[in-house]
This record gives sequence, C-alpha cells and structure tokens, in this order.
Amino acid sequence: MAIAGGANAPVQEGQGGIRSVAGPTCFMCGSVGATIYENLSDRAFDAPGSWNVRRCPNPKCGLWWLDPVPIQDDIWKAYRSYYTHAAAGRPQDKPDIFRRAYRACTSRVRAAYLTGKYGYSTKEKHRIDRLVNWFACLLPQIAEWDMSVMFLPARPGGSVLELGCGGGDLLCRLAALGWRAEGVDVDPRAIENARRKGLNVKAGRVEDMAYPPDCFDAVIMVHVIEHVHDPRRFLQECHRILKPGGQLSLVTPNAGSFLHMLFGRSWFPLEPPRHLRIFTIAAIKKLLEETGFGTVHPFTTIRDADGLVAASRSIRRTGRFTLGSAQPVWLRVFARMLQVFEWLLTIVDPSLGEELTAVVRK
Repeated sequence: MAIAGGANAPVQEGQGGIRSVAGPTCFMCGSVGATIYENLSDRAFDAPGSWNVRRCPNPKCGLWWLDPVPIQDDIWKAYRSYYTHAAAGRPQDKPDIFRRAYRACTSRVRAAYLTGKYGYSTKEKHRIDRLVNWFACLLPQIAEWDMSVMFLPARPGGSVLELGCGGGDLLCRLAALGWRAEGVDVDPRAIENARRKGLNVKAGRVEDMAYPPDCFDAVIMVHVIEHVHDPRRFLQECHRILKPGGQLSLVTPNAGSFLHMLFGRSWFPLEPPRHLRIFTIAAIKKLLEETGFGTVHPFTTIRDADGLVAASRSIRRTGRFTLGSAQPVWLRVFARMLQVFEWLLTIVDPSLGEELTAVVRK
C-alpha cells in the first residue's frame, strides 16, 4: 500500500525553510489523489511555504491530505507561534448581571447533564436534576459539554492520558473530576505551561514513551491525529497502552462538514501546513478498525461551528484570521444562527457536522 510522503520519497528543499516530500497517493488505500486546492498558505500563524491539498477519489475512503507533506524533522517550524504557547488567556471584561445570570444557569444545566449522562456527581443534588438533564439533551450546547469530559464516564481514580495536551486545560478539568490525569506533547513551550499547573506532562511522541501495555483506562485526543505523520502506528500504540475495555476518545475536523462545503479553500480547519490530513467518516472508521478497535461508529458534532464561521469568513475576505480577535455582535449572532442551522442539518444528515468524533473501546 502506497503511503503519501513515504520513507523513500525524495526530500524537496524550499517551502520557506520547511522541507517536504511529495505525497500524491492516499496512505489509507493507495489511490492517486485529485488536487482540490493549490497554493494554500498558513492563514493563522505565518508558517512558511505554499501547500496543495489532494482528495482520495475512493468513495470508501475520501481522505484529504497535504501534497507536498512537511517532513517530520521540520514540522516544528510550523508551530513557532502556535496558540498553545500562551500561558493564559487575555483578561476578560467583568460580565454584566445578565451574562452572570446566563452563565450561572448554563453551569447548572451542564452539571445536571454531566451527572445524568456520565455519572459525575455534584456537591448538591436537586429533585429537578432529571428534568434539567432531559431539557439539556435538547440543546445544541451538549456537544460542548460532552467534549468537556471527552465522553468519559466517571471513574474516580481512573488513569487517563491526553495526547497533544497543549497547556493542559482539559487535563486540569479531568483531574478535578477525579481522574489520574497525565499528558504527552511535542511542543516544549506548551509543556512548560502545563507543568506550571502541576500536571504530569511528558515531552515527545507517545510512540517513543515506552509505556507498558494495558496501563491506561482512557486515552484521549482533541484535534491531534490530523497533525500526526503516521496515524496508523500512532493508533496502534494507543491500542497497546489501553487496558482491556479501556476507552479511546478522538476528535478531529470533518472533511465532509457543511462549513467545508460552504467555504471551500477558506475553511479554517484546513490549516496548512500543520494539518497533514483531514479525515472523512469512512476514512477514520477504516483506520480505527485496522488498528484493532473492532467495529467503530464515528459521528459528527457542531461544536465550535460558530467560531469556524467567523474564522473562515475572515480568511475568505482577507486571507487571514487571528485567533481570539474580537468579532462584531452581528457576526457573532449570524455565526450562532448558522451553527443552529447546521445542527438542524445534522438531524437529516448526521455526516455534516464540523467535528468527527470516535468513542471506542479496546
């Protein structure tokens, strides 16, 4: 089976200092990809180079990938100013009384939802929790709430490993819920930020960590596999270190999303050259099953679709987007309306959500 950017491909110089290899074929099925987008640049963090995107013509796969592909030894140059380097977020304005009331109400509903669905107990329990939990299941926000615990049922004292943990915010949240949480990342500055929070975070790739087999109750990753040069070996290692019955929770951009169809080459999650591959439902299902996870049923969510509307619109209009930049009220309202519209679309066609999610067990 041909692998895009394989070990025998000649290294190309140039690309603004990031060396690359040609990758005309799909690493999943070996099909020669059709070039869909040409001459894409980094629209968020100013990494050098110009990049093309191919799509696999095989209807049972449909993977999207960069061609040429940055070589592993040089990919760090694309992360020099990455968002995980920030030690803390920007100071926020003090919310007014209405926003404080909204946040308090949302927090209460979220707590009831996580208690009802995943078993995370709260200090106070109310008789209306069951009704609140039923109501919460009707809200688009449940995608955010599910992600806040990475679809993990409560397991006090259970061990969880986050791959690509960045600054460690998710690990902190899981640790507060009773998990023994640790992480792995390749970004030294992100690791430094995570360790400042008291987290156990190791530097490097999980394939090089030499973890013993069957040692974690859960392995999680949020927008990581699209950055990985060898996803097959990566997932095989995840399978090896999971305990029997352990859970893998994976989230990645969805190549077949509604907003990708709407914005095309301006769709923010293309993110060249850091996103080496963008998966379809068929491709991620096939890859997980090939790496030992049995029958897999990936699904999509609309999480952060409103943010992607603003980012993709900015790229279409100006060629760039700055993470954290203030957006006008009308755009925030429009983006949230489009997110709700996408939510309604996914009721008819569940493949159209912005994020691919797979929750599987060993």
